[in-house]
Amino acid sequence: METEQFTIAVIGSGFVGVTAAVVLADMGHQVTCSDRDPDRVESLRECIAPFYEPGLTEILTKAISSGNLKVTTSNVEAVAGAKIVFLCLPTPAGLNDEPDMSAVRSVVAELESIWEPGTIVVTKSTAPIGWGKELTERLKPRGVFVVSNPEFLSEGNAIRDFRFPDRVLIGSYSPEAAQVLATLHKPLNAPIIVTDCTSAELGKYVANSYLATRLSYFNEVAALCKVTEADITSVLASVGLDARIGPSFMKPGPGWGGSCLPKDTLAFTAFARSAGKPLSLVEVARTANDTQLDRCLRIIIETMQEFDLGPRLAQWGLAFKAGTDDVRYSPALTIADHLRDRGIPIQVFDPKVNGSSHGHTTSATALESCQGARLLVVATEWPQFNEIAPTEVAASGITHVIDFRNILDMDKWAAAGIHYQGLGRSIPASDQI
Repeated sequence: METEQFTIAVIGSGFVGVTAAVVLADMGHQVTCSDRDPDRVESLRECIAPFYEPGLTEILTKAISSGNLKVTTSNVEAVAGAKIVFLCLPTPAGLNDEPDMSAVRSVVAELESIWEPGTIVVTKSTAPIGWGKELTERLKPRGVFVVSNPEFLSEGNAIRDFRFPDRVLIGSYSPEAAQVLATLHKPLNAPIIVTDCTSAELGKYVANSYLATRLSYFNEVAALCKVTEADITSVLASVGLDARIGPSFMKPGPGWGGSCLPKDTLAFTAFARSAGKPLSLVEVARTANDTQLDRCLRIIIETMQEFDLGPRLAQWGLAFKAGTDDVRYSPALTIADHLRDRGIPIQVFDPKVNGSSHGHTTSATALESCQGARLLVVATEWPQFNEIAPTEVAASGITHVIDFRNILDMDKWAAAGIHYQGLGRSIPASDQI
């Protein structure tokens, strides 16, 4: 049975827009993606990805070469003949901590008069709760349908997340429009939840806020492990095997960041307060995240002072997580910025982020960043950091390492004569029997 094919417009070529455009084109749909930036459009036409995402360049090249994906600077051109229009535009934190919808509203104002009756306008941007209902009331007289279809893509795994989602969430006040979106996503073989727009919008905020709260919780557990001399690795191995809990989003770190969790938790708590139902738990999670970053900075300063490790230090990682070059709200970048602002010379290395563009001295390799330093800080969990021989790091002059991601083998580093410090690490975890 052949999969039904659609003519699709994707407005916006950011992380969500490009991912959606290339995967939908690869599924056989005719997709036109638009962006106002002519340089970005030209790069996409030349199969140059605008950001780092594993597998993106390959699937972009395939989509462009097949003719299934076209790119334009004209929103009007993009939506011409399109049955489905995805709005994938930035909604950063704005006034009163609410999402700034100016980009989305501008595009709607530009296109609403030319959308044909029967067009389905899909909001993938994270929108304030109630936006879908508002847009439905605005476009319904024109015979244009509205769907809220929140994305749940994680940077570093976006292509896989789109192809193999845990679920597809479709919110609409039109059963016909919801059915079209369900048909579009049916080949992904994922559970499809059809509901109203408001419930779909709320579902996105609930998911991200829960993940943020969970991360903050385990960061605090790691701090408790440190003072009790328990080992966080063993604790999490035990807890993660509980079927009610599971092992995801448990690893401690210098705090959560990125393009979603900070702004979404901010917007969600602001909305809840305005509705008279404050989310005290999420607000505490946000405070705990700030505390975690402060705690990590304090660990660095105290370690430098205790062991007289100044003046220069090395840092591995600037991206907010491995698998991406995104530094938005990155705790790793914030750590580097704070150290620099304190007058501490810092040499950084990240496989995908050029620290020079953020005001930091950047080394060509991880080992090169260690030259002339005695303290190494691991701030992003790039797996290749664990492949570097500790003996080579020691030979560069490093005597101490602070591993804020707990990715290094502390026995190997100790054997190389390097004092290892992780988050909540004390003794090596026992092997499973």
